[in-house]
Amino acid sequence: MVNIKELQQYAVHLLAECFATCILILIALMLVGSITGAHLNPALSISLMTIRKVKPLQCIFYIIGQILGAFLGAALVYLVYLKQFDAYDGGVRQMTGDSGTADIFFTMPSVEFNHMMSNAMKPFAFALIVIGIICGFSINAGAAINPARDLGPRLFGAFIYGWNEVFSVHNYFFWVPIIGPIIGAIVGVWLYQGFMWIVKQYGHLSISDNSDTNKTIDSKITPMQQNESFEF
Repeated sequence: MVNIKELQQYAVHLLAECFATCILILIALMLVGSITGAHLNPALSISLMTIRKVKPLQCIFYIIGQILGAFLGAALVYLVYLKQFDAYDGGVRQMTGDSGTADIFFTMPSVEFNHMMSNAMKPFAFALIVIGIICGFSINAGAAINPARDLGPRLFGAFIYGWNEVFSVHNYFFWVPIIGPIIGAIVGVWLYQGFMWIVKQYGHLSISDNSDTNKTIDSKITPMQQNESFEF
């Protein structure tokens, strides 16, 4: 019963964090999406670079800005909630265990367990996707989908918990939330490119063939009907 209550409390906090994160993503997409494309995730920036939507040098600056922004964001969270940290762990920073706080900054695995819509709707679609991923995978692995969101705060966490600990915790899990999203984004963007190529090449063949056939039939039938009406 205690575990169920703890899980329910965790789910409530998780849902609040999920919606807060998605609202911030939505705001960023709506504010700067039309200017820079709202590059918030190194995985997406690298995947777009592989299809030549982003230049390599531009991608490097994007990634540096993303990680630096995440680092500063983690520092701001730590400073704002410093008293809450002290009240929770008694001033002794621990990465894991009952008083562990490192998962606030970066992801860790659990030890227990398109043009098909308008541009105005795309930010909402992205936000809903993030909600689904976080709700579905955050309990067992922290829902790591943004390398900058993990690496930047992890670098800041190194000043709190120690450089060796933040990278060696959970059998050197740190590389998973960095490499995994990049590989996933590259695979995803190329699957999308392939799907769009198939749609553009073959998606409307049957429709165009039928329309051409109908036009030919109509052009032959219409004069006959007109002639028959004149004869009578």
